[in-house]
Amino acid sequence: AKLTHLGNIDPALMKLPHDPEGRFTVPYMTGTVGIVVNTEKVRTPVRSYKDVFAPQHKDRLVVLNDNRELVTWALYSLGHSANDISKATLAKARPVLAEWIKLVKVFDSDSPKTALLNGDVDLGIVWSGEAAILWNEDRKFQYVLPAEGAHQFVDVLAIPTGAKNRDAAHALINYILRPEVSKLISAKFPYTNPNLAARKLLSPDELANPASYPREGRLETFRDIGRLAADIDQLVTDLKRAQ
Repeated sequence: AKLTHLGNIDPALMKLPHDPEGRFTVPYMTGTVGIVVNTEKVRTPVRSYKDVFAPQHKDRLVVLNDNRELVTWALYSLGHSANDISKATLAKARPVLAEWIKLVKVFDSDSPKTALLNGDVDLGIVWSGEAAILWNEDRKFQYVLPAEGAHQFVDVLAIPTGAKNRDAAHALINYILRPEVSKLISAKFPYTNPNLAARKLLSPDELANPASYPREGRLETFRDIGRLAADIDQLVTDLKRAQ
């Protein structure tokens, strides 16, 4: 009730699995994880995870240094969903990842665009905001949502239970939800803005960025997988050490 600008948020991004009743969190940015390709270097079509992790791309790949992401891509390539994670599906993913990890030159979650801009690699799987910056730098960098499916993440704001300054916290969140303020965040971090009123203030070039606002794709948000998260970490760590 204190968030007078809450109605600016796209309803499709509210009441997701992390907060099914929409009681605790407010989205302020969202995005996807997808493929970016330097089309001057890679001439063949790249549409899927299998296209990325092809032998001819060995040592020319940058991917996120994120264990669950890596496992998700392997599961997608095997026909599973992002949240179909069990000991059985992890066992299926293991040999796929073992081969893929051998091909990767750079694991980087902080600034995967850097290796692409420097010409150290030719393609990869990155955060959409990183791909959007690459597109703005040079249109040779194309963004593709993998045909098998892709992860859509939602960055949210929340107030901890023990917060001492709740009124100030509400005021800050409401401030960020102002269209003119949310627009400034998009200018600095060109992910997908969930604030529909702010989107109306974006330039045609911002809205046309295919990484910021992809036209189509099968998207899923992650769900809590409990103790299996530790199994994922162990799996990927073991495979990296084996290289």
